[in-house]
Amino acid sequence: MQENLRYQFVVHAYEAITKQIQQFDVKVSVLLSWNGVIAVLLGREVVLLFSAAKPTVFILFLLFISAFFLLVSSVFCYRLLRPQIKVNEEGDGIFWAGDILRLGKDHRERVERYMKVLMQLHQPEDYAKQIVHSVVGISEIFMRKNRYFFYGLFATITSFLFLILLIVRIGLGNR
Repeated sequence: MQENLRYQFVVHAYEAITKQIQQFDVKVSVLLSWNGVIAVLLGREVVLLFSAAKPTVFILFLLFISAFFLLVSSVFCYRLLRPQIKVNEEGDGIFWAGDILRLGKDHRERVERYMKVLMQLHQPEDYAKQIVHSVVGISEIFMRKNRYFFYGLFATITSFLFLILLIVRIGLGNR
């Protein structure tokens, strides 16, 4: 009974963390949408800026800072979206992609070693151990994605604020 409860808990933890990681895809799409809006508005301001009078150092500074933080945000969005596979050199895990990749150099070798480890699992505790190993691995991925999201969000907000300052400054300069 207690072993079954542990197994169910571990499976639930794995599924919960996996769903939280998947939610980052939705959050990244919002960041990318904002980045697109900022890029379009920034492009518009560049055209207005260079088609009118010679820009001042302050205006060029605002333009540069806004573009820089837009680029930084895009880098963090990329890091959020790219696959997070960490090959673990230790252990006999077979549940997580990083563990499976560690089992061999090619497809055939991985299948053979995967089946060998799978056949050694007899008790629910053995399966729970495999899932626990994966829970720890995806928890690290979750924390990394969380950090990248907040860095990307900060960079997007900063870029947007400097863009607003740039729009206001160019607008005041045209009066």
